[in-house]
Amino acid sequence: MEVLIFFVLALFLISTMLTCSLQTIRYVRYGEVWEEMMRQRWVMNDTFYSELHNSIKTITEYSLLALYDGEREWRCHSISGGMYKWLSNHDDHPYIRGDWGRDVSSRVFVEPIDPEKKFFFKNKEMVDISMFYRDRDLKIYWPCHLIITPWCVEWRQTAEK
Repeated sequence: MEVLIFFVLALFLISTMLTCSLQTIRYVRYGEVWEEMMRQRWVMNDTFYSELHNSIKTITEYSLLALYDGEREWRCHSISGGMYKWLSNHDDHPYIRGDWGRDVSSRVFVEPIDPEKKFFFKNKEMVDISMFYRDRDLKIYWPCHLIITPWCVEWRQTAEK
């Protein structure tokens, strides 16, 4: 009888420990995903903010943002969930890799919030950027919505007052 009680108690403890360890692993994975999404969002927001503030001429299309700051042109476009910067040698530099390419190292990809599949909008003289950061494994998302006014527009509006 004592042996039976011992085995039942041991089975109960093992199943409890297994359940707790699986839940801990799930929470750690969830935290890793949020950390990666936060880092990707920080890099993208910082890049858009700094590039847009310095631009003089801005062109927006469905998945293309082209800026000119007087010296150089800067372009960003989205293909298959990735966000890429066009370099001066006409090559792509990935900010976030999407669903294609040789190295799909990131679990995070971007999708437009807009049902018309637009990432970039022109809102008067401001640029409106709307996207979801999504995780390909856990299917969680984080919305990102930026409205940025270039400095030349802010200076002109201040001078007109």
